[in-house]
Amino acid sequence: MNLNPEQRAAVAAGAGAHRVEAIPGAGKTKVAVARYERLRAAGIPENEILSLTFTRSAAQEMRDRAGSDKTGRGGFRTFHALALAIAMTEAKHLPFQLADFPIPQNGEAVRTLKKILKNFTALSYREAKEYISLCLHRGISPGEAIARETDWQAAELAQVFAEYERRMRELGLLDFDSLQLEVVRLLERNAEVRAHWQFAFVQADEAQDSDECQWKLLQLLSEKSGNVFCVGDANQALYAWRGAAPECF
Repeated sequence: MNLNPEQRAAVAAGAGAHRVEAIPGAGKTKVAVARYERLRAAGIPENEILSLTFTRSAAQEMRDRAGSDKTGRGGFRTFHALALAIAMTEAKHLPFQLADFPIPQNGEAVRTLKKILKNFTALSYREAKEYISLCLHRGISPGEAIARETDWQAAELAQVFAEYERRMRELGLLDFDSLQLEVVRLLERNAEVRAHWQFAFVQADEAQDSDECQWKLLQLLSEKSGNVFCVGDANQALYAWRGAAPECF
């Protein structure tokens, strides 16, 4: 690839933790693919290089450019695709029975939450959904939410959160936000599972949009190697309202 000096420096980054700041149009995708190719040329197996991003289209573009096999353990994936793979592979270690396909289908999560809200007439679906999502992005469990809330409305939202999680677990389902947090909890408490999901090199794109749960996941996946490469731009941090933690970047 034709790389400028700054891009070459990023591609050459080896072991350790690296933060790369890149404005729009700076060639983030080019750098991620070029660094992947350099690591592969150095003899690192594809399954030991994990590149995470936020959208399926971005992951597919990187796979296409690198000629990477999406069926492998590593490669280019979204945070949610990786979390789903871990949850389904390690289902026997979860504290509840996981459905054959655990992502809610056909509006099941919406219906479940709306049924609960019939007993909380002062709360809207939107505020309940936003509250639950924000808690999960920040790694807050229903029990922690109930314990910390003192305002009556927030206390009711915490109760809705707890009931929503309970009913979804009974169905063996995990929505996208719950999926990430459940996987983080599994990796934290089970050393054997955590050891199985270690990578020699971990890369993350658009890191300024990662939430606290995703940052924890990055740490857990690279616990053994300590090799983390994060690319982002703090000036493009637009999603703090939904739980992103740009200060972690």
